[in-house]
Amino acid sequence: MTDLSFKKIRLHSVQNVPGPILISSPGFLPDQKTHFTVSREEKSNEWIVEGDSGGIRYHGSTANKRGDSFFQYCIAVENQENDTFDMIPVPLIHLKCHVKSQKIHEDIEKNIEKKDYEKEKKELGETFGSKKMKKIIQNKAFNIIDTQQFEDISSHMINDVKEVTKNMSSLEEIHANTYPNLPIPPPNTQATKLEEVYSLSDIVTEPELLAIHVKAILQEQNERNRTLLLPFKNSRYVNEHLSKALKAEKKNKRHIKLLYYVSLLMAFYTNRHLVSKKELLIKKLGDLPLILIDHLITRFSEYIRSGTNYETIQSVITSHGMDKILCYLFALCLIIDNFSVDINLLAQDLSLSTQKCKGLFKTLGCKIQGCTEAQRLAMNLSKAEVKLYKRAVLTLPFEIVSKKQRKLR
Repeated sequence: MTDLSFKKIRLHSVQNVPGPILISSPGFLPDQKTHFTVSREEKSNEWIVEGDSGGIRYHGSTANKRGDSFFQYCIAVENQENDTFDMIPVPLIHLKCHVKSQKIHEDIEKNIEKKDYEKEKKELGETFGSKKMKKIIQNKAFNIIDTQQFEDISSHMINDVKEVTKNMSSLEEIHANTYPNLPIPPPNTQATKLEEVYSLSDIVTEPELLAIHVKAILQEQNERNRTLLLPFKNSRYVNEHLSKALKAEKKNKRHIKLLYYVSLLMAFYTNRHLVSKKELLIKKLGDLPLILIDHLITRFSEYIRSGTNYETIQSVITSHGMDKILCYLFALCLIIDNFSVDINLLAQDLSLSTQKCKGLFKTLGCKIQGCTEAQRLAMNLSKAEVKLYKRAVLTLPFEIVSKKQRKLR
């Protein structure tokens, strides 16, 4: 088993002391020569950052309209002398940029004399001109378009767009950066073999597999009693695969350990509401090695602050975390089933809709397929049942079909 290393973390309570500030500038990067000023309003405890760089003005504050007060951001500073980390709370500021409009104003001032002449001529025509002249002036006023100003504004808008977007990521970079935000194990997008797409060690680590003991499962002859040894006892998927694995002449312990971990992920998903109550969670999942529980909580939960002064820290599993549990579970099933999984069976085990499972398998890069006539006969399915039967099949080249892409299609 690999030795685990630990480092001490020291928390600093910092109040009214100048310190670092965390800046978020989505879609643009301020010029390095830009000079920023930082101020703080005592009454509202709001931090304000302002900067100016040529034709662009930057402004941002901690005034919250995005729900960031729900989280506390910190910067970790490593102290190499005693091998510890100092966690320093910092405010998060969302920076915005605005382009100055000096060019338009300068051009308008240049045309003032010309416009004054036209205005005086129009007033004389309206006062002393004939009916025909007045009619011409009136129609001209209704239909006039200042083409010069229109061209100037258009040119200025184009320059603004170029200035704002010059530091934006390319389409390839955006596409490459979407994978870390998805609830899936890290994929190898350049894989040439299905076995290379998802690494087993990213789903379940070697120390976790070493901590799983299956001796009792191998020795138990009664199928019902054997089911009671699993964390999740009502899974047809696990029970059928386990029964098949135990009938083999040569028992594959590693394969049985993977099935045990599938059962553990199912049990953890159904008891996710207990993630902040570790002792109760352990009782629900069974007598498990502590390393398995700790890895599940660390991998799939997030920490939030609660209480009047946000003094309490507890673990929660968000909707993203729920999808992450399912995606890791489905990815492991793909590895076990040679990259072709029965969606209906997993949906029934987890009390999920088939549509929900299909969406997550597509996020994993799978295509949804039915079954052939030969497969239908082998599984003894009726023609009515086969219409509802779906399999998720991992294919190459690796491609994730997002919800937005499906809508566009």
